[in-house]
Amino acid sequence: MFAKDILIKKRIIKNFIIVSVIGIALVSCGKHDDDKEINDISFHTIFDQFWSGMSSKYVYWYKDSLEWNRIYYEYSNKFSKLDHSNSNDRVLAIDYFQKIISPLIDGHFYLEFHEKELSGLRLYPKRAYLKRTNAHLLNYQYFSGNYYYAKNIESDIDQSAQILIGSIDDNLYYVGINNFNIGRTLTSNLNSTFKLTCKKLIDDLTSGTVNTKKLILDLRDNSGGDLADLNVIMPLLLERSLVIGSSRSKSSKDPFSYTPWIKTTINPSPVRTKSAPEHIAVLVNKNTSSLAEIFAISLSGLSNTNIIGEKTAGITGIQGDSKIFLSGSFDIPNFMTVNMTSLDYRSADNSNYEGVGLQPKTLIRIDTSDTASNSDPYLEAAIKFLHEVKR
Repeated sequence: MFAKDILIKKRIIKNFIIVSVIGIALVSCGKHDDDKEINDISFHTIFDQFWSGMSSKYVYWYKDSLEWNRIYYEYSNKFSKLDHSNSNDRVLAIDYFQKIISPLIDGHFYLEFHEKELSGLRLYPKRAYLKRTNAHLLNYQYFSGNYYYAKNIESDIDQSAQILIGSIDDNLYYVGINNFNIGRTLTSNLNSTFKLTCKKLIDDLTSGTVNTKKLILDLRDNSGGDLADLNVIMPLLLERSLVIGSSRSKSSKDPFSYTPWIKTTINPSPVRTKSAPEHIAVLVNKNTSSLAEIFAISLSGLSNTNIIGEKTAGITGIQGDSKIFLSGSFDIPNFMTVNMTSLDYRSADNSNYEGVGLQPKTLIRIDTSDTASNSDPYLEAAIKFLHEVKR
């Protein structure tokens, strides 16, 4: 994917930078507004910044099949021929970018455009954009007693966040979450049903009288969320410390330079006054991704846990602050942001699930033609497992 001819590329970049600096100096002497400033950016400059940023900051070159040097020689001349002030050429540039990024393995990757004509437009690799319905969080007929559902409506927390908790058959405790932002919600100034429901979840798992010995953790359609929730939820599910995996980032601009792998261990909650769940059923589907996938992968190593559903999305990288890590997202000023993974993640047994996904222990196959049925085969499989499992 990177050949010796990268040296040629470096010479091209060096010569181009000299020309660019002179051009910028000349432009800065004159009077101009924002639109003029945007139009003065050539597509050659934009592509060069994109190619160079990807070369140094993308974490998956060691496993991605895309030949990045070939991309430079194939598209550099094409972008040079485009006029940034021409609307038709802008459309063609978008088409070029879509073709370039389409095969990338990073499931967190997308391009977000900022200039006026393109503002709000996002481009995703073929596999990265997932359509989620969260319909299972509105399926209440399985609950035997009280259940609590809430959807966040506050602007400073993800407004798509939903949570559903309650008891099934009196001795099974159900938790359905479509986005991890519980810790941030609990420490916020919000005064909402969503926050109260999150607090009840923590109370139930920490010290409440609700029976939580057998837990159903429903992560279907869960898009991930705040990494901090690993230390909010996971400690309440453990009786002993658990190594959940390790991560690494880039150590220099060299495409194949990485920091050492750093292990992450989660310890049981010191404030819990009741035992952790004795048995756990984790529900996943093809839309379970990011932090939710890390949750499922980590818990799959426990002997008391069964992963039920279908193979997960295979989007397991970790996004972090670009000011801290050498890898990850970067900006092309006045044009677009390149969003991508900052930290490569592998499980406790050194497996890497990016682009692969976690295969559940109990695979559920759904008859998609049966649209009239109101049943939930995933949930029913979890109920069956927990009723049959022995202590």
